[in-house]
This record gives sequence, C-alpha cells and structure tokens, in this order.
Amino acid sequence: MPKLAIDLLVFERGKTYGFEEYILNLLSDEDADKEEKHTTGVDEFRKGIKYNTMAADEVHVHESDETRIPEGCTFLFKRVRRSFEQVQKIIQHDYQIVVYLDRDGRMHEAYLPAEGHPEFIDKFPGTHASASYQAHLGF
Repeated sequence: MPKLAIDLLVFERGKTYGFEEYILNLLSDEDADKEEKHTTGVDEFRKGIKYNTMAADEVHVHESDETRIPEGCTFLFKRVRRSFEQVQKIIQHDYQIVVYLDRDGRMHEAYLPAEGHPEFIDKFPGTHASASYQAHLGF
C-alpha cells in the first residue's frame, strides 16, 4: 500500500506515469494549448458559418407581391426572413422580402405582403422569435 500520493501510478492511454510525472505532463500540455490558442486567434474554420438550429413542425410561407414596388423601380430578387411562433408546436413563418432598385439606383428591401398575408413581420428585434414566442420564452 502506498504511503504518499506521489507513489501512486496513473494509467493513461496505455502509459504508466508516476503521479508527480503525470501532473507535470498535464501542466505542460495545458501551457502548450494556451500558447496555441493565443497564436491562432479566431478559429479559422468557424469564419462565415451561420447556424440555423431552429426547426419547425410546420412552415407558413408569406409571399410578397412584387407588383407593389414603387413606380419606376426595378425588381431584383426575393429573399426569406424567418420568424418562429410557438402554439403547442413551433411554426416557421417565411416572409418574402422584395429587393429592388429605385430610380436613383439605390437598392432597397421591403416586405410587401400579397393579399391575405400578414401586413407586418411578427418578429422580436434581434431574434428569430415572434412576439408570442418571446412571451412564451419568458415563462
């Protein structure tokens, strides 16, 4: 039976270390990791990655009416802006955003709802959550 903790043997990945040797090895590995993190800065592999971790049971698409673009403007394309609402299940609302050029050549984007679709995007600023979903998260 060992008298001191230093006499204990530590088994790691098929190698046998004395306790003191094991601790010194750990400390040198931590120092190497810290130096490596400081030299690399931002993780290169994570640049530009977008996370879309929200999933919905049901998706409602709210189409835009590009005929409502102001007179003399040029339609460019549509994009989707998401918001989520919870009603016993999560429903994804995709709002089509119309991107267009005005007469002066400036690009604009707007949600111009088609007939029968919501008049505004129900989305809490800075999040993907609707007002009712945000209220639900508070409880």
